[in-house]
Amino acid sequence: MSIDSVYLVDNNVVNALSQETTTMEDALLEQLTEQLKPVVNEPEFDKIFNMLTADMAGPDRFKLKARLRELAAPCNRQIDLRKRVYGDVQAYTFEGRVHYMDAVAIGIFEEGLERYNGVFTVDTYNKIFLADNNIRVIQDKEKQHALRELRKEREGAKVRGAASQLHAPLTAMKHDEAIHIPYFTFGRYVARREERMNYAGAIRVKINGTLYEAVTSDISVSGIRIRLKAEHDVVIPKEFERGTPVEVRFIGFAQEFTIDVNQGVPYVLMASEQRRQGMYLRLKRSYTEDDDDFDVFLSRFIAGYKHRYKVNVDNVYQALLAKANEQLYFPRMSGVPLFFKREEKFMYPKLALETEVNRSVLDNWVDEQNRCVVGGMFSGKRLANFLRQLSQSPKGIVETIVYTFQLLRDGKSYFYSALDSDLKDPELRQQFLGYASRRAQFKVYRFSFAPLDIGKAWIPTTVPADVLKSMGSGVRPPSPEIMKQLEGLTHVGLLTDITPPVEFYQHFEYDKEKLPKLNKFVHPRRLQAPLLRAAFDFKDIRRESRFNHRTQMRIEAHDSGQLGITRDFSVSGLQVQVEQAMDIKRGDKVFISLPELGKRFTSFDLKKMPYQVMHVSAENTVFHLQRLGDFEHVGQQFFSHLISANKKALKVHEQTGTVHGLQLCLRNLYCNSLMTLPLFLKQEANGGLSLHRAGVSSLNEKLKKICLAVSEKGKLNIEPVVSDVILERTIVAAWQRLEPTSRPWTATLMIQRTIENNSIRSRRKWLLPSAYEPEEAGNVKAFLQQGLEAGEVLALQFSLIRTGRPDTEFIADEFRYIQQYASHRAEEVQDEMWSIGGLLDVTVVTNEVLMRFNLINRE
Repeated sequence: MSIDSVYLVDNNVVNALSQETTTMEDALLEQLTEQLKPVVNEPEFDKIFNMLTADMAGPDRFKLKARLRELAAPCNRQIDLRKRVYGDVQAYTFEGRVHYMDAVAIGIFEEGLERYNGVFTVDTYNKIFLADNNIRVIQDKEKQHALRELRKEREGAKVRGAASQLHAPLTAMKHDEAIHIPYFTFGRYVARREERMNYAGAIRVKINGTLYEAVTSDISVSGIRIRLKAEHDVVIPKEFERGTPVEVRFIGFAQEFTIDVNQGVPYVLMASEQRRQGMYLRLKRSYTEDDDDFDVFLSRFIAGYKHRYKVNVDNVYQALLAKANEQLYFPRMSGVPLFFKREEKFMYPKLALETEVNRSVLDNWVDEQNRCVVGGMFSGKRLANFLRQLSQSPKGIVETIVYTFQLLRDGKSYFYSALDSDLKDPELRQQFLGYASRRAQFKVYRFSFAPLDIGKAWIPTTVPADVLKSMGSGVRPPSPEIMKQLEGLTHVGLLTDITPPVEFYQHFEYDKEKLPKLNKFVHPRRLQAPLLRAAFDFKDIRRESRFNHRTQMRIEAHDSGQLGITRDFSVSGLQVQVEQAMDIKRGDKVFISLPELGKRFTSFDLKKMPYQVMHVSAENTVFHLQRLGDFEHVGQQFFSHLISANKKALKVHEQTGTVHGLQLCLRNLYCNSLMTLPLFLKQEANGGLSLHRAGVSSLNEKLKKICLAVSEKGKLNIEPVVSDVILERTIVAAWQRLEPTSRPWTATLMIQRTIENNSIRSRRKWLLPSAYEPEEAGNVKAFLQQGLEAGEVLALQFSLIRTGRPDTEFIADEFRYIQQYASHRAEEVQDEMWSIGGLLDVTVVTNEVLMRFNLINRE
């Protein structure tokens, strides 16, 4: 089989890969800039910058650093999008300045605040005015869309009136029913730089030579919010312009503390707001050399009285809820996030985020050399097509269905794949699906593809920085070595196994004489680079405690051995570390000896105890081991004795696998590019389940848009996806049959969506994971045809699994902070974490179901 490299791209592909810039070098420089932006103002910036730019010339490095400093600089310009965008433009006040923005711009603005720790920067300003939310760009897109629709019509495609009606504005329409539940956006947290304490104290302020009586509303070291007393409410707001110097005299402090009331503290006016209660002003400290004493006093005052007065912790509480649910989701997700690197004229998947649940997806792509060759699926032509589609919708997601099979020839594995778009020709579709569905390794996948924001690889904690410093904790940016591994990542994909019973596809027939036509779908055996499978280390459903204890050990495997140390242990397993990488992989049998402990505990034979490798670090130097065999294991006996005899001396291990490493960065990157709709199910006291909370993507994911279109403010209406009857009759019953270690239960739900009496009406039918039944298949096809004629059809795959134990380490800083100042809210989060008993991950599979029943090109 002569196959050209799947990664080498022609000139058209090169243009697609570098469409934002004029040259590939510019594109890579832009990507590096995005990677460095979040750490510009961090202490580690110079070290990270030097490592990632080691190959750049001196002048280029100087220009890049200057550009980064410029982009991160505060911006004092006003944003005014009136008459420049469609939709509603609203006033948006930030630090005293009123901006006029639509929802798209506000989203970019707030993302910029998250990235730059609450500072409105030049970078954010530029992004808003370069975004695709202005009238000219929208009109251009509408013209392009109209041209595409015209081409489809000329090719024979017919757009049905009822179906197109469903995509019209839904402001005048209501869903026939509604199920509103709370929701959060994955990866979206609001951070503050310092604590704000609610404190009402008398002050006297001097503005433009006039004294006003006022009272503080909240206070921090660097700023205060005040309310002018009633007699001053007649003051015209124009008198209070941003930047006006303000002198504040803290007369309330003078009654309790030794402070000179006549010594005013300089502030600058940032914002004014007229409310029903009066005129509110937000002031920011204007620092001088003589302010150190007052800074020390104010810092001590807040530290000493924040338990007496309420600290505003709303942003930390919301972040804590989001992160707690995210950590329940990630180790149980069934799709595999693949992270794509762009390198000169090549683009390929470099990294995969692997979990215990999704590992089997990657295992299906292992060849005879034990290489994971899933990258062969992504030819230059296919990736270029994905990129072209994304260029028309920057916040969108490209979705496709992939059909694959593999053959074994002369001891070598050959993989074949076709996208649904490759099979538009009915004859080729019959040939490929007819042959593939009769192969033992026939698989169907849904693949989603979107740009990633490399700047989101590191997400600081939402606890104020000054508090973190006093706590002696906090997550620092990734090491320069980790940042180097992330260099060049530009896109992320999600590969999900949605294979139905093969009988659904065996109505397709193939002609043996025409099998050579399938040769164009074979994958190359030469890869651009090996795929690194980064295992998500997570405190899942561990049944026993682990204890920190370091002692000498020796590990032996494959006729080689090495001395090292233990890192922690439990009754059934241990974690060990060596200096030099070893050729050991998951599932291998190894032998462990404990020479030092063997001298102390002579009644136990601690030599060459058999263990099985459960997890291997990326560097092949750290191994998680589990006792091997059902027999009475000497290691189990010894560690059980050691734990019971030394409980007070041993320290329970707090898992730290994902705090600073590559896995955490990949988790954060996919968190900001979520491609499904996770629903979190709460286990009730009576043993039942209820829909508790939803997680949505920051991208324009299809199900999110459908649900939000018919939702109330602050809630998500998930009735377009699932109904109470579906939950009670099917989901709960399936969940009750699952064990904590069970594979996910999957089923397909088909939904007819029509407009009736100016309301959206949904009718549903299950396609359960049972054996193929011709009669039922006929009923399903009739249901689909009826839906297509009356409106539109939506097919959803439900993946249901029990959740594991909550991972509290990832949220430790926020949890301790909330527990300290609002213990009842900390208990709420803790109760929620332990009450979430199931996870229902919903994926759109409409094209696969239509292809399955040969309705994809229906006239």
